[in-house]
Amino acid sequence: MIKNKKLTVITPTSGRTSLNKLIESIRSQNNSEEIYHIILWDDFRHDSDINKKPEEFNNDYILSIYVPGDLGNPYGSHLRAVGLMLAQTPWVTFADDDVWWEPNHYETLNIIINGGYEWGGVRRNIWNPYNNTRIGVDNFESVGDSPTRKVPYEMLDGNTMIFKREYGVYASPVYREIETYDDDRRMYNYLKECSNSYKLLETPTINQVCPNKLVNMFQTLCN
Repeated sequence: MIKNKKLTVITPTSGRTSLNKLIESIRSQNNSEEIYHIILWDDFRHDSDINKKPEEFNNDYILSIYVPGDLGNPYGSHLRAVGLMLAQTPWVTFADDDVWWEPNHYETLNIIINGGYEWGGVRRNIWNPYNNTRIGVDNFESVGDSPTRKVPYEMLDGNTMIFKREYGVYASPVYREIETYDDDRRMYNYLKECSNSYKLLETPTINQVCPNKLVNMFQTLCN
C-alpha cells in the first residue's frame, strides 16, 4: 500500500464529522495517489458524530487504527507519536480533524518536497466557529521566523509543517512524553536546530476552525 507514495498525513481524531471533510479534501488533491493517510483513534470520542468504526475507513490510501486507552491526551500528541513511528514515506505532515486542505495544498508542498529542502511550512486560513466565516490568514502562528510575524515568539502550527520522515522518527519521543499543549512549538524548535535547509511559504493552503476561546485573538492578529 505504501509503494510509490511520497507523503504521509497523520491525523489523531476523536471522531468529529469534520474528519470526513479532511479526508475528502486530501483525496481531491492532484496526484492524491501519492498521499497516505494514517488516522489514529483512542477511547475518547465525540458523541453522535461519526458512527463508523475506525477500521471501516481503511483502503489503499488510508490506515485507520484504534489504540486502546487515552493515548491521545494531551491534545492528540501521543497518538502523533504512534503515527510518526508508523510512517514509511519520504515526507510527513500533520492534519488535525478540524482541518481541511485547499485544492492546491499538495501541489504547494511539492515546492518544498522537490526543492532540495528538508522541512518547511505553509500558512493557514482561520475560520470563525460561530458563523463559519473566514477570519483571515494566520500571520503569527504559522510563519516561523518570518520578520513580519506579529508576535515575539517563533512557531509553526503543526498542521502547516512538512518534514522528512527521519526527523519525525527521532522526534517521536517528544510527542510521546509531552504533557503540555506545545508539541508544535517543540517540533518547530527541533527542526530548526537540526537543519537550516528549510522553506517557509506564504501561501495559505490549510483551513482550520478557530477554538471558541481564541476567536478574539485570531481576529486581532490575522490579516
